[in-house]
Amino acid sequence: ATWCHLQTIAQGWASDLKSESDETLRLARLALDIDPNDPDTLSTFGRMTGYFTSDRETAIDMLNRAVALNPNLASSWSRRGWTYLSAGVHAEEAMLSFERFVRVSPLDPLLYVNFTGMAIALIELGRFGEAVAIANRALRQNQTYAFTYLSLAAALAQLGRQAEAGEAVARLLELNPGFRISEWTSSVPGQVKSKQFVSGLRLAGLPE
Repeated sequence: ATWCHLQTIAQGWASDLKSESDETLRLARLALDIDPNDPDTLSTFGRMTGYFTSDRETAIDMLNRAVALNPNLASSWSRRGWTYLSAGVHAEEAMLSFERFVRVSPLDPLLYVNFTGMAIALIELGRFGEAVAIANRALRQNQTYAFTYLSLAAALAQLGRQAEAGEAVARLLELNPGFRISEWTSSVPGQVKSKQFVSGLRLAGLPE
């Protein structure tokens, strides 16, 4: 239930962001009260904490506990990667987490989500060509995940490939016509807004 509420927010479907956020955290705390040592619960709560609050230390601690308890739980590695990306200063650790996800679950139906996370981490590391390649791998699996077009547009723009970046922007705006950089960066504390990534979005010409 916690994860469903989070997706409602992440996909832009929440009519009341505050009440949806409050309910997401309430359910996460309830699950943690039931079993504070369950890896899936710990990683879910860690992801919620990192997404909705500025308490990155607690979020990362919970995710590290989760992967220590069960190193083969792919979802925990994915949540760890996104939480490190949200912290904005741990692109290397985020990359390691996404790579571990791929090793643990190489045929996972959500590979494209993690390839997208890898692309953003690579952008922050200044490895723009590699970011383009991995974003295109994500698109080969799913061409309707808007976040992938954000990473592709940002990486292409950082490389000066403006025409291709413009194509990625156009596709993104087909999927999400209301996208605005300012709303993206201010919607929740844990939204991915690392410096190179957001700079790339601006260079790509996404609406402010």
